[in-house]
Amino acid sequence: MSDSKNIVNFPDHGTIEAEAALWVIRLENDKMSAESHAEFQAWQRLSPYHREALSRLTTLWSDFDILENLASQFRENDIFEESVKTSRTRAIPWRGMGSIAAGAIVMFGAAFWYSKNHHPAAKPVSTFATAAPQHYETAVGVQKAVNLPDGSKVLINTDTSLDVAFSASRRDVYLRRGEAFFDIVHDAKRPFTVVANKRLIRDIGTAFAVHLMDHVVEVAVAKGSVELARSNNASGPSEKKLGVFGAGTSIAFDEKIERSEQISQEDMSRRLSWREGVLDYDGEPLSKVLADFTRYSGVDFELRDESLKQFPVGGHFEISKLDRVFLALTNFGLRAKWLDARHVMLYSANDAATAKSGPPTGVSAAQ
Repeated sequence: MSDSKNIVNFPDHGTIEAEAALWVIRLENDKMSAESHAEFQAWQRLSPYHREALSRLTTLWSDFDILENLASQFRENDIFEESVKTSRTRAIPWRGMGSIAAGAIVMFGAAFWYSKNHHPAAKPVSTFATAAPQHYETAVGVQKAVNLPDGSKVLINTDTSLDVAFSASRRDVYLRRGEAFFDIVHDAKRPFTVVANKRLIRDIGTAFAVHLMDHVVEVAVAKGSVELARSNNASGPSEKKLGVFGAGTSIAFDEKIERSEQISQEDMSRRLSWREGVLDYDGEPLSKVLADFTRYSGVDFELRDESLKQFPVGGHFEISKLDRVFLALTNFGLRAKWLDARHVMLYSANDAATAKSGPPTGVSAAQ
């Protein structure tokens, strides 16, 4: 007799396709709870087949308006909040899996067959003429709004460098340094991809922010959803898909997903408050706040007491008036000592030894 422990269960591709179809519809509905978001991430981690099916069906969803009728039917039948066990005893949050899965598979299968067998007349090359790459860069403390040729909009944050390369078949933005917010006009035939040091963020009808950091890329999805991937070649045969993430998600990733969390609308607004010219904090550690101040001012901060790094800070700071930060910090019992025109030491108001030395000649705390 064979040992059941040695039996290898091959993936049921039909079930995976059906589940992927249902997740796509839930993402489109754009109202997933934090619990549903966690279930979605767990489902994607089950195998590469799950992620590939989701990626493929997400693209098909964008291509065929007829699928909206399927989503409406599903919503009318209240299938989103129910659950049923699969043959692998793993729960998925819908009932009526048999007929619904069959309908989803038939619908997506029909869409796939149509895309393979019906080829619309090619548009003249001049319609999507390849444009020369455009370079955009901002200085420290400067932001810039850019309207792209396809109608998409980019808000470029402080000390950021990026290149925009559009062609007849694709739209790519190469983020070389810094941070930007993208509000994308979706076009499934010309995918929009942000490339940040071999990490790929691909639009699926989205508005999102991308921040290129030393070791990871941070993404905040304001609406819609994005597909994340890692590749040694941005054009992608070696591309490793990491998953699809919906609105309200904050992600940090590199070779793999380092962090993924569903955050409230309030927290998302605070995280993206820089778009309004404000830095908004609600108990963030002082080390994080000072790192942000450095990005926007070019001033480096030093803490005399390392324990101050975790000091919680809250409040609104106007980016254009960061010279008033030092006055605000006095409300937290902190004092500033200028070491030179670009370096400041922060210390506790109770640190008398540091206070006696005072700022260097010719340097004021208002610089």
